[in-house]
Order: sequence, then structure tokens, then C-alpha cells
Amino acid sequence: MNPSMHRFFLRVVPPASASLILACVLNAQCIPNHQIAARKMLYPQREWSEWQDHPVRTVEDISPAPKTVPLDRFGGRLDRRSVKTGFYNVRKIDGR
Repeated sequence: MNPSMHRFFLRVVPPASASLILACVLNAQCIPNHQIAARKMLYPQREWSEWQDHPVRTVEDISPAPKTVPLDRFGGRLDRRSVKTGFYNVRKIDGR
């Protein structure tokens, strides 16, 4: 093997394999353990299929659990303040 190729593999392969392992671990934490019964619409017959259980994820499955945020009576967040204009407006906050 070419020495430059060897150095390339030593630099690239460990971080790539680490990110792959991390993705597998994170995905394993998000395996849904809840089921919901649902039917599909079959096309072109336009008939419903039989009921089947499908895996679903809920908020409880997310780890770490999302923090509780105080809301006002309209559902707006109280922990973030911005200029009140009285009209609907779009504003970029924290790069989002």
C-alpha cells in the first residue's frame, strides 16, 4: 500500500467508523416500543387493507426528554422575548 494512502486511511477511517457506531447507538435508543393499529388505502382498487400494527415513536421515547417550557395563554414561549409589533412577522432568532 502506498504510504500516502496508508496515512489517508488512518485519518479518515477511524472518525468515519466512530460516527457510524454512534449513529447505530443513537438509533437503538430511538427504537419505538409502541404500536398503533392502522389500515392502508390500496390503489388503484381504492379499497382498505386489513388492520395492521405499526411501530410509532412518542415524546416519551425521545432521550433526553425535552425540557418543559413556560407558555403564555396563546401558546407562545415565555422564555424568549422579542419586539412586540402587534402584527404577524417573521424573525430569525439564534440563526433559526
